[in-house]
Amino acid sequence: MVKPMEWGELPSVVLLEIYDYLSVKDRLIASTVCKNWRAPVFQVPLSDDELVLKLCSESDIPKVKFLARNFAVKVQAVSLIFDASSPNCLDLVEEILELLEDNTQLKSLRIRFSEESLAKNVFGQHANTNELILRSYFVKKVLEPLRDVLVARNCLETFSFPFIQELGRKGSVILSSLSKTNKAYSIQNLFLATVRNAFAFGSIGPTLFSAWNVNSFKSLQMLSLDHDVLSDDVLATLGVDNRLGGLKRLSLTAISANPDVSNAGWTKFIANNPSCGVRLTVAGRQVMINHSSNLLFPNIPLTHFRTMHCKGIRISCMNSLIRWNEKSLEHLELIDENYDWMEYMSQTEEVDGEQFLDPLIYAAWRCPNLRTIKIGFVYCGHNLIGIARLKGSNLSCLEIAKSQVVYHNLNQLSQEVSKALGRKWRPTDDPANKLKQTNSKIPKTIFQTMRALCEDEA
Repeated sequence: MVKPMEWGELPSVVLLEIYDYLSVKDRLIASTVCKNWRAPVFQVPLSDDELVLKLCSESDIPKVKFLARNFAVKVQAVSLIFDASSPNCLDLVEEILELLEDNTQLKSLRIRFSEESLAKNVFGQHANTNELILRSYFVKKVLEPLRDVLVARNCLETFSFPFIQELGRKGSVILSSLSKTNKAYSIQNLFLATVRNAFAFGSIGPTLFSAWNVNSFKSLQMLSLDHDVLSDDVLATLGVDNRLGGLKRLSLTAISANPDVSNAGWTKFIANNPSCGVRLTVAGRQVMINHSSNLLFPNIPLTHFRTMHCKGIRISCMNSLIRWNEKSLEHLELIDENYDWMEYMSQTEEVDGEQFLDPLIYAAWRCPNLRTIKIGFVYCGHNLIGIARLKGSNLSCLEIAKSQVVYHNLNQLSQEVSKALGRKWRPTDDPANKLKQTNSKIPKTIFQTMRALCEDEA
């Protein structure tokens, strides 16, 4: 009797055929089964795929070390997520970056701190002796080898490192070194916006931001920044001498008002970047969405607008935003689970006759390109039906949690909205449950803002 072949005994020619149908993620997972399954991975082209290295705890070190040593010099795109609070993880990050220094075909490098790093706030302003030692170790193990990667002979087109602006002068040195190489002509996408975790290194700010001269990057198409590095002078220089006709997307994250920006600055920005769309995310209780915050102006070409747990939102300001961006607005997201929109509207005084215009209804009516509406506060089900009927099948995403809908029958509401949209629709699970399912260790404002930053890089 012929003994059945075990899975681990499959011929390499069969495994190669199987691996040819798998994505890079599935190939790498399959390669961890056994030694026999690992060998074919090295014979399957990986250069067009992204290598994701998640070093979220010390238990990930063996797996990430194996993946990095075998694939870091073979791929064109690398995403590195690591725990900056672990010296052992930082040691491996240094090794990974040294490997990437020899990758001449590298086109995309994305670096993230893990949730563990953010939860521990290892770079907070009040540091003990051990944390000060860790910061020095971080500079040695991450920032110095990262600078070597950025000036190495590769084809880097995309560089993403949220929080680099929070590293103050040390981050500025890295960005300056990047702008002084041949990358000044190859870099097309720079993603540098952060969620402001109060790093003690100090923010880059407008002065240091100007020092590394973003206009050195002659092919820049997508740029993300913190809003507080902007000024009228900075806006006037963005996109100048860009050989591809200026920026196509500018993503901004704001946590406070900015007195250094005016409508005149945005007018100059549009002149230099006529095809650019702006994505603005406003996060945290320190900022009020009103006309005096210097965040919203008639000449900002907004395509995406998000608020995450802000201090408050003036109805008249929201309606002005919609009126200014009727043709450009594509994405509207207002999040605050503790906010009662209907109660606030009933207490709002009249401003130019607009206080009774629900901004979401107004946007659905006036903005033909609006594709996404996400609602994160108590809201009336009748208005949801109105939005769905105004937008119809053109609205690709209408999102609100069950607990935030005020309506007598959720099943009936789902049927009415589904009929208007021309597809099946229902409210989502509660946001609190989503955070529990992801085992998030960080505040929801940071978690949701991080999600928005990732969306803006897509």
